Amino acid sequence: PLVGKAEKALESQQREHEELLDAITAADVTRTSLASALEEPLCVAQAAVNVASRQVAELPRAPVDEVRALAAPPKAVVRALGIVHGILFCRDVKAALPQWRDLQKMLRREDFLARVKGFRVQGSALADGAVLNKLQQDLAGTRGASGDAGPLTDAAVRRASQAVAVLFAWARTQLEV
Repeated sequence: PLVGKAEKALESQQREHEELLDAITAADVTRTSLASALEEPLCVAQAAVNVASRQVAELPRAPVDEVRALAAPPKAVVRALGIVHGILFCRDVKAALPQWRDLQKMLRREDFLARVKGFRVQGSALADGAVLNKLQQDLAGTRGASGDAGPLTDAAVRRASQAVAVLFAWARTQLEV
Protein backbone atom coordinates (compact mmCIF):
# COMPACT_ATOMS: atom_id res chain seq x y z
CA PRO A 1 0.00 0.00 0.00
CA LEU A 2 2.81 2.46 0.78
CA VAL A 3 4.48 1.76 -2.57
CA GLY A 4 1.17 2.35 -4.36
CA LYS A 5 0.75 5.76 -2.70
CA ALA A 6 4.29 6.76 -3.66
CA GLU A 7 3.70 5.70 -7.27
CA LYS A 8 0.46 7.71 -7.39
CA ALA A 9 2.21 10.77 -5.93
CA LEU A 10 5.01 10.41 -8.49
CA GLU A 11 2.50 10.10 -11.34
CA SER A 12 0.66 13.17 -10.04
CA GLN A 13 3.91 15.15 -9.92
CA GLN A 14 4.79 14.04 -13.45
CA ARG A 15 1.36 15.17 -14.73
CA GLU A 16 1.78 18.54 -13.01
CA HIS A 17 5.26 18.85 -14.47
CA GLU A 18 3.93 18.08 -17.99
CA GLU A 19 1.08 20.58 -17.56
CA LEU A 20 3.55 23.27 -16.49
CA LEU A 21 5.77 22.52 -19.49
CA ASP A 22 2.73 22.75 -21.79
CA ALA A 23 1.75 26.09 -20.23
CA ILE A 24 5.31 27.43 -20.60
CA THR A 25 5.43 26.29 -24.23
CA ALA A 26 2.05 27.93 -24.95
CA ALA A 27 3.16 31.18 -23.26
CA ASP A 28 6.40 31.17 -25.28
CA VAL A 29 4.46 30.71 -28.54
CA THR A 30 2.14 33.57 -27.57
CA ARG A 31 5.09 35.81 -26.67
CA THR A 32 6.79 35.05 -29.97
CA SER A 33 3.57 35.78 -31.89
CA LEU A 34 3.09 39.08 -30.07
CA ALA A 35 6.69 40.09 -30.68
CA SER A 36 6.30 39.37 -34.39
CA ALA A 37 3.02 41.30 -34.53
CA LEU A 38 4.67 44.33 -32.90
CA GLU A 39 7.90 44.15 -34.87
CA GLU A 40 6.38 44.64 -38.32
CA PRO A 41 4.70 48.02 -37.63
CA LEU A 42 7.87 49.23 -35.91
CA CYS A 43 9.93 48.27 -38.94
CA VAL A 44 7.51 50.13 -41.22
CA ALA A 45 7.56 53.20 -38.95
CA GLN A 46 11.37 53.16 -38.76
CA ALA A 47 11.57 52.90 -42.55
CA ALA A 48 9.33 55.98 -42.82
CA VAL A 49 11.58 57.87 -40.38
CA ASN A 50 14.63 56.87 -42.41
CA VAL A 51 13.07 58.09 -45.69
CA ALA A 52 11.97 61.39 -44.13
CA SER A 53 15.39 61.90 -42.53
CA ARG A 54 17.09 61.26 -45.87
CA GLN A 55 14.84 63.85 -47.54
CA VAL A 56 15.71 66.40 -44.84
CA ALA A 57 19.40 65.63 -45.34
CA GLU A 58 18.99 66.43 -49.05
CA LEU A 59 17.04 69.65 -48.40
CA PRO A 60 19.07 72.70 -49.46
CA ARG A 61 19.21 75.71 -47.14
CA ALA A 62 17.93 78.17 -49.79
CA PRO A 63 14.26 77.01 -49.79
CA VAL A 64 14.23 77.14 -45.99
CA ASP A 65 15.54 80.71 -46.11
CA GLU A 66 12.85 81.60 -48.67
CA VAL A 67 10.14 80.33 -46.32
CA ARG A 68 11.66 82.26 -43.42
CA ALA A 69 11.50 85.46 -45.49
CA LEU A 70 7.72 85.22 -45.96
CA ALA A 71 5.88 88.09 -44.29
CA ALA A 72 2.54 86.31 -44.08
CA PRO A 73 2.96 82.56 -44.69
CA PRO A 74 0.01 80.25 -45.35
CA LYS A 75 -1.55 78.70 -42.25
CA ALA A 76 -0.39 75.24 -43.34
CA VAL A 77 3.23 76.46 -43.24
CA VAL A 78 2.82 77.97 -39.77
CA ARG A 79 1.08 74.88 -38.39
CA ALA A 80 3.60 72.46 -39.90
CA LEU A 81 6.59 74.45 -38.69
CA GLY A 82 4.90 74.79 -35.29
CA ILE A 83 4.95 71.00 -35.00
CA VAL A 84 8.62 70.88 -36.05
CA HIS A 85 9.33 73.58 -33.45
CA GLY A 86 7.49 71.58 -30.80
CA ILE A 87 9.48 68.44 -31.56
CA LEU A 88 12.82 70.22 -31.46
CA PHE A 89 12.29 72.79 -28.71
CA CYS A 90 9.18 72.06 -26.61
CA ARG A 91 10.02 71.42 -22.98
CA ASP A 92 6.72 72.44 -21.40
CA VAL A 93 3.43 70.80 -22.32
CA LYS A 94 1.62 74.05 -21.43
CA ALA A 95 3.68 76.10 -23.85
CA ALA A 96 1.67 78.19 -26.26
CA LEU A 97 1.79 77.51 -29.97
CA PRO A 98 4.73 79.39 -31.46
CA GLN A 99 4.13 82.61 -33.33
CA TRP A 100 5.52 83.19 -36.84
CA ARG A 101 8.41 85.27 -35.46
CA ASP A 102 9.40 82.31 -33.22
CA LEU A 103 9.33 80.03 -36.23
CA GLN A 104 11.42 82.47 -38.24
CA LYS A 105 14.01 82.43 -35.44
CA MET A 106 14.03 78.65 -35.57
CA LEU A 107 14.57 78.67 -39.35
CA ARG A 108 17.31 81.30 -39.00
CA ARG A 109 19.38 79.12 -36.64
CA GLU A 110 22.60 77.96 -38.28
CA ASP A 111 22.15 74.54 -36.72
CA PHE A 112 18.47 74.15 -37.63
CA LEU A 113 18.81 71.52 -40.38
CA ALA A 114 21.60 69.76 -38.48
CA ARG A 115 19.36 69.64 -35.43
CA VAL A 116 16.56 68.07 -37.47
CA LYS A 117 18.95 65.56 -39.04
CA GLY A 118 20.44 64.60 -35.69
CA PHE A 119 17.19 64.40 -33.73
CA ARG A 120 16.60 61.32 -31.57
CA VAL A 121 13.36 60.65 -29.70
CA GLN A 122 15.21 59.10 -26.74
CA GLY A 123 16.06 61.86 -24.32
CA SER A 124 13.85 64.40 -26.09
CA ALA A 125 10.58 65.93 -24.93
CA LEU A 126 8.75 63.45 -27.19
CA ALA A 127 9.62 60.74 -24.68
CA ASP A 128 7.16 62.57 -22.39
CA GLY A 129 3.71 61.27 -23.29
CA ALA A 130 2.07 64.62 -22.49
CA VAL A 131 4.27 66.51 -24.96
CA LEU A 132 3.73 63.84 -27.61
CA ASN A 133 -0.04 64.05 -27.05
CA LYS A 134 0.01 67.86 -27.36
CA LEU A 135 1.89 67.71 -30.64
CA GLN A 136 -0.43 65.01 -31.98
CA GLN A 137 -3.35 67.31 -31.11
CA ASP A 138 -1.61 70.11 -33.01
CA LEU A 139 -1.28 67.78 -35.99
CA ALA A 140 -4.95 66.82 -35.76
CA GLY A 141 -6.02 70.43 -35.22
CA THR A 142 -7.81 69.55 -32.00
CA ARG A 143 -5.84 71.60 -29.46
CA GLY A 144 -8.06 74.61 -29.88
CA ALA A 145 -5.62 76.92 -31.61
CA SER A 146 -7.35 79.71 -33.46
CA GLY A 147 -7.79 79.00 -37.12
CA ASP A 148 -7.01 75.29 -36.86
CA ALA A 149 -9.71 73.67 -38.93
CA GLY A 150 -9.15 69.95 -38.78
CA PRO A 151 -6.13 67.82 -39.44
CA LEU A 152 -3.05 69.14 -41.17
CA THR A 153 -2.41 67.08 -44.30
CA ASP A 154 0.64 66.41 -46.42
CA ALA A 155 -1.19 67.76 -49.46
CA ALA A 156 -2.07 71.06 -47.78
CA VAL A 157 1.51 71.59 -46.65
CA ARG A 158 2.92 70.55 -50.03
CA ARG A 159 0.65 73.07 -51.80
CA ALA A 160 1.96 75.79 -49.49
CA SER A 161 5.68 74.92 -49.60
CA GLN A 162 7.73 71.99 -50.88
CA ALA A 163 10.51 72.69 -48.37
CA VAL A 164 8.11 72.76 -45.44
CA ALA A 165 6.46 69.59 -46.77
CA VAL A 166 9.79 67.78 -46.34
CA LEU A 167 10.11 69.05 -42.77
CA PHE A 168 6.47 68.21 -42.06
CA ALA A 169 6.90 64.64 -43.33
CA TRP A 170 9.86 64.28 -40.99
CA ALA A 171 7.85 65.69 -38.06
CA ARG A 172 4.87 63.44 -38.74
CA THR A 173 7.07 60.35 -38.77
CA GLN A 174 8.59 61.36 -35.43
CA LEU A 175 5.11 61.58 -33.91
CA GLU A 176 4.06 58.21 -35.32
CA VAL A 177 7.00 56.09 -34.16
